[in-house]
Amino acid sequence: MRIALFILLIPITTLAQSVSVSTPSFPMWGSAEGFAHLSVEYNQIGFHYFHNSKEPNPLASNHLQSSFGVSYKPFSYKGILKMGMLLSNRPFPTQKSVRTNFIIDLGIDLNMDFGNEIYHVRIYYMHISNGFGLQGKSYNDGYDSLTFRINLF
Repeated sequence: MRIALFILLIPITTLAQSVSVSTPSFPMWGSAEGFAHLSVEYNQIGFHYFHNSKEPNPLASNHLQSSFGVSYKPFSYKGILKMGMLLSNRPFPTQKSVRTNFIIDLGIDLNMDFGNEIYHVRIYYMHISNGFGLQGKSYNDGYDSLTFRINLF
């Protein structure tokens, strides 16, 4: 699985505008914890991989599932707040979840000067959610994390 992810992300990163990594997920608005997250983004479109770092329990009804996803974040407010949708290859983050989720990104952009090189980075809080019941679910088993993104170009 890790080799497949590596093979998939190498060609994508050559076209990517930025690469993101996150802290393990924690419960804040959602209840999923223990996911690692890696993504590559170009403009408003992102390709994501969420890895369940906890021991899988397929018999549990709220089993956390590793997943791939594609996001589109067309709504932005002064670059601080970005919102959109995430479509995943399976219900995310649990078996009882949905495949289409809302994604919210609240953060700050920084320019870091290292001599002749200037790096554009973003540090943000990310929440992925079923919309707190808007899609017929009475609970929010969403995903929360702190994420670091660096622009490649």
